[in-house]
Amino acid sequence: MKKITLTILVSLTTFFFACKKGDQKTLSNSTKIDSMSLNLNNSIEKILENQIMAGYAIKEKGLDMISDYKYQKEDYNAIKNLSIEILKKNGFKFVSKEEFQNKLRTIFNVKAEKNDLNYLIEYPCTQDKTVYQIDGNYVISNNNPIFIDSQNKLLLEPLFIPQLIDYKSQYPAIHQKEKNIPKEKFADGANVDIIKWADVKDLNEIQFTNNQKLIHRNKYLFNDIKASLTWLKFNDKLFLESLVKTFGYTKDKSLLTFVLRNNYKNIDELQKVLWNERCNEDIIFNKEVFDVIAEAEEQDQIAYLRAVADYLVKETGNNNSPLDKKSSIKAEILGKIAYYSTKIGEKHNMYYDFFSILGSREGGAQYEEEFKKANYYGISDFKKVWEEARTGGVSGPGIE
Repeated sequence: MKKITLTILVSLTTFFFACKKGDQKTLSNSTKIDSMSLNLNNSIEKILENQIMAGYAIKEKGLDMISDYKYQKEDYNAIKNLSIEILKKNGFKFVSKEEFQNKLRTIFNVKAEKNDLNYLIEYPCTQDKTVYQIDGNYVISNNNPIFIDSQNKLLLEPLFIPQLIDYKSQYPAIHQKEKNIPKEKFADGANVDIIKWADVKDLNEIQFTNNQKLIHRNKYLFNDIKASLTWLKFNDKLFLESLVKTFGYTKDKSLLTFVLRNNYKNIDELQKVLWNERCNEDIIFNKEVFDVIAEAEEQDQIAYLRAVADYLVKETGNNNSPLDKKSSIKAEILGKIAYYSTKIGEKHNMYYDFFSILGSREGGAQYEEEFKKANYYGISDFKKVWEEARTGGVSGPGIE
């Protein structure tokens, strides 16, 4: 069986209730709200039953599990409404529209221009369509789409309801029906086993973890709760790293320190910390990384700087990097990396370790030309440091 990718348009909606004066009108309005809540619960129950009766996954002999459930707008809306209730019960403070939009610009570098914004966590660009990806081994991919609901002002994942709530205790009648699901069925010309949600290993733990991710992601991003950042560091590393490496969020020093520490030993991942490529193809140098290095313990500073030097060696010999789209961009990014590394590394006897990498070919003539054009990026001693360090401290013809 093949990997299934479902693409659907999602419309994120919220209900607004007008306040009315007078006891009779207030009573009438309260009745409407109760009716709406009942309808909402009935809708969730219906979606839950559909998901449970379809099973967690199907498995053909010799192949991996996959899901043949058609996840649709109604499924997402159910999980959205459940997520809102979970957040309310766990102390999440919904921010104003202005605060929310400021957060989007700061963290994700986008504006809330539509009623709904959604992302794939692997990509920094907003998507016109919402993609639910079901891979060959899990009902939902390890890298779920991350939706930002600009109407309800929160962030969430399009999970299945059994991944978020204890349906066995909350909806026992549905769980009873689940027990009667056959063990196999005929699909796509083959007999396949049906794996029930009740048989998913550690389902209660999965539900708990998804609840905590929902709560702590939103509390960290929109309520600035540091305890939530601590929880995420131990339990949601992939998400935190995506904020820096995918979206280029470098304003939180504690977060940036955490991501740098976890990625500096891998040159390809270190690159994503040092600079980011945006949707409009702009490439942004992350100066804040070097502020973090400058404040690190001495032993950590040396380790970080050695990793940066290894990155410069690799990048100068790489002709397939996004930096190669423009020579001016490559010179700026590598030049600034080398400059700030040199300034920090001087006290560690590493003054000549960085610009000398750029100067190793033809004395760095290609970089020199771009540095001059950009007036050495307005950094007062950039020219002096470059000229002193590009030969590694060894004089050559024409060099004083």
